[in-house]
Amino acid sequence: MNEWLLEGINEYFEWLKKRTFVSQDDSTGWSVISTPFVGLFNDTIDIFAKKNPNGMIVLSDDGNTLGNLELFGVSFKNTSGRKSILDRIKLNYGVSVSKEAEITKTVDKSDFVQGKHDMLRAILELSDLINLTSHRVSSAFKEDVKNLFYEKEMTVTPDFIVSGRSGIRFTFDYLIAKPKKETVIQVFNNFDKANLATFLFGVDEVKTTREQLSEKTFEPIAIINDVDNNVKKEFLDALNNRDMGYLLWSEHEAPGFIQRLAS
Repeated sequence: MNEWLLEGINEYFEWLKKRTFVSQDDSTGWSVISTPFVGLFNDTIDIFAKKNPNGMIVLSDDGNTLGNLELFGVSFKNTSGRKSILDRIKLNYGVSVSKEAEITKTVDKSDFVQGKHDMLRAILELSDLINLTSHRVSSAFKEDVKNLFYEKEMTVTPDFIVSGRSGIRFTFDYLIAKPKKETVIQVFNNFDKANLATFLFGVDEVKTTREQLSEKTFEPIAIINDVDNNVKKEFLDALNNRDMGYLLWSEHEAPGFIQRLAS
């Protein structure tokens, strides 16, 4: 190995050692390992460690990682797309996640170094999810909706393209074809004013032309992510006023959610 590279690696190890601090809470038996790595709030990433009576060492993030992601709007509740990322990280680094969103790993003394490294890598990879662009977050939600259709064995046509009366082509995320009705579905991760206006315009352009062509009722439904994002009541009222249906993702486990699409 080149001497300069070996020297650089040794300096890096020394840098890590000098910037890693350990403190102990005698009342709880937990020790805090403050690492030189930075978390979501530009504070140090801390790993908590405690030795059990059986000699095994428990490592924990005290629930900080997933809790901080929630504060930034990155939720793992009812979102199988993001949950799959969490499951992959759990598998890769052998960590567990409790119901209280605490990340833990239990190791014996001989595996402490690898265990601490695995904990740190898991925390860093999860923290990187804050860098998801709005497009990728939206794609993750659309994946959740697609997975629901798959789980419920629904027959849907993705990316349904239809021309409006002005000749402009519009794409809806899904079509559910029925004997006397066509239900078109648009999926919205963030249902803001711009998305509302685009949806209203598209349906207005397409509805009459499509009904004449197919000789079926044209039914538009918006599936809206109200789990990760706030949805203004006035936007939902606007859909009701135009006789357009909507379903809120917070209710997707209720029987009426799928029944509404299938009817």
